[in-house]
Amino acid sequence: MDVDNIKLARKYAVAFLNVYEDKITIKDYYKIVQVQQFLAKSSDVIFHFKLPDMNEVKRKAIDLIFQKFDLPIILKKLSNMLIEHERLFMLEKVFYYIQKTYKERNNLILFQIQTSYALSSEVLNQIISFLEKKTGNTILYETNINRKLIAGIRLQSETLLWEDSIAKRLRHAEQLLNMQGLS
Repeated sequence: MDVDNIKLARKYAVAFLNVYEDKITIKDYYKIVQVQQFLAKSSDVIFHFKLPDMNEVKRKAIDLIFQKFDLPIILKKLSNMLIEHERLFMLEKVFYYIQKTYKERNNLILFQIQTSYALSSEVLNQIISFLEKKTGNTILYETNINRKLIAGIRLQSETLLWEDSIAKRLRHAEQLLNMQGLS
């Protein structure tokens, strides 16, 4: 996608949020992210969205996407506008900028929480509370089990990283030994 289309996608996203942001919930945010990720991986769908004069087929495809991902109906207005303007191929980027702008405006940070074991809800709540205190933002999260951490935890966002694990301590010890020429 060229620079002009990226700028235009951002404008569609901002305009949409200027009107409808108060109707978007955190659940809706996650759904928008899921669709954006689906479309980013579906170049064949985007290719068909670029074809001219197939608006009814595009509307049916959008209906299926809305049904599959249970998207809020207010996004249908945006999709229909993109169809009418022959710009439905921008939907993935528009959704990308909607979720990015929504996060910025609402002070949200998405963290990947990786642990070497399954977390209880109590421990997860403590981690979220820790992150909220440290960042001053509302925390969105995804959890994953990563056995390579060896009895540890890794909290990572787009810009922040915090890790404490035996694996980290072993890497640090190895770096110290390499610096002293002892390895």
